[in-house]
Amino acid sequence: MDMRLAASDAAVFLDMPRLTCLRRVIERRFRYRRTPRPDMAAGCPERLERQFLKYVWDYPKTRRPGILRKLESLPEEKETFVLRSPGEVRDFLLRVAGTRNTGTRNTGTRKPI
Repeated sequence: MDMRLAASDAAVFLDMPRLTCLRRVIERRFRYRRTPRPDMAAGCPERLERQFLKYVWDYPKTRRPGILRKLESLPEEKETFVLRSPGEVRDFLLRVAGTRNTGTRNTGTRKPI
């Protein structure tokens, strides 16, 4: 992650609620139970394992704080976006698509973490 942040112009962190993440993991498992997911490599079947569910459940406590610290330590010139809901993600994507279509770059302010 450190190498990626160092090479990036901006950082986008999808900081979704724990229950949203768990629900989506379970929904994906059932949606793709007989077919490979389009975003997965060939030969990697969709599985639902207890260890992964525990990882998703523990993520806000074990991984999230370290990621937020890394984002807070980025230089001010690197835009940082922390999106905490599906609505914020949708709005962000619409804003980025609008910026791309007009040929201008959004230089907005750093979002609070």
